[in-house]
Amino acid sequence: AGVWVGTDTGVILVYHARTLQSTEALRQHCGGVYTLLYTHRTGARAVWSAANDFTVCRWEVSGALLQVYAGHSNGVRAVLPIGPKLWSGSSDATVRVWDVGEAQCEHVLQGHTAAVLALAANGPAVLSSSE
Repeated sequence: AGVWVGTDTGVILVYHARTLQSTEALRQHCGGVYTLLYTHRTGARAVWSAANDFTVCRWEVSGALLQVYAGHSNGVRAVLPIGPKLWSGSSDATVRVWDVGEAQCEHVLQGHTAAVLALAANGPAVLSSSE
């Protein structure tokens, strides 16, 4: 693992954790990266990125791209992986629920009237907030 930096150009810069020397530049997103999230589960570590190109990406900590989740109609501002599901919140005022392994959207939740900026889990509940 290292230090991951999302840029406004869509490039994710990865630095060595101890030396802070640049190790690579990941070029999957074509819009500014709004959020990065590291997850660690038994046997599975991943980094998630969400961007203004309307997508979420799941990466191995080595920098290898695992999945792209596409379907929002505006920038993705928040991500929340929970078990086999990924929740994403967007400037399109929706929350989407994805199957992580298949990268397929299973539900589109509407009700916000502005960009969804944050997602959080509290027990069995998922909370979302907007502008």
